[in-house]
Amino acid sequence: QITRHDFGLLILGAFLMGPLMFLLQFEGLDRTTASSAALLVGAIPPMMAIGGFIVDGERVGRWTLIAIGLSALGIGLLVGGPGEGRTLLGDSLVFISLIASVVWTLLTRRIARRVGVVTATTILFGVGTLILLPFAIVLEGVPPLDLSIGGWASVASLGIVCTALTFWLWNWGLQRADAARAGVFGNLEPLVGSFLGVTLLGEQLGGLAVFGGILVVVAAVLVSLGRVEAM
Repeated sequence: QITRHDFGLLILGAFLMGPLMFLLQFEGLDRTTASSAALLVGAIPPMMAIGGFIVDGERVGRWTLIAIGLSALGIGLLVGGPGEGRTLLGDSLVFISLIASVVWTLLTRRIARRVGVVTATTILFGVGTLILLPFAIVLEGVPPLDLSIGGWASVASLGIVCTALTFWLWNWGLQRADAARAGVFGNLEPLVGSFLGVTLLGEQLGGLAVFGGILVVVAAVLVSLGRVEAM
């Protein structure tokens, strides 16, 4: 039972997801450092809290505010100061993509409540791919198809596990958590990235970075325990 209004919102969500979220984020990452981008990701929880209050009237509890602060501080300690390679254009593109991500999250949650999580996710990715395809062709040409078996396996795992399954779980969780708490969990992304960098790539983390990672985990635990009090 998808109404014309719902379909219009799905088209808007697909545009936010394709050209604005993914394309701008990747273009920004190509022009700045990973550390700088990770610092910007730390702005998502407060933006989600503000957006949830404006759009759905969600009131942020005391413990959620504490979790947001701990999470932002943890990201700052985890990634440190941006090094060489940082550009204003790259940081700006990443930040715009984060704003689009927050708007997309709040919009998708509203749509999924009416049409279902699987339906909303499927339509968003299907339409988003069609919208993004012309950008890809204009910017980089027709995507190559002569990949190795390992290459196709990587694409499949990224598409099925890291994208389709992940976003379905994210949209499912959004039906059961307020925006502010969901945003805090988003800061686990750079934490996991840092952990994988250490374990798989042999990168090093200093004491402050480890402490920052602990703060991010503590913040996630706080909100997962449901310690949300009315302000």
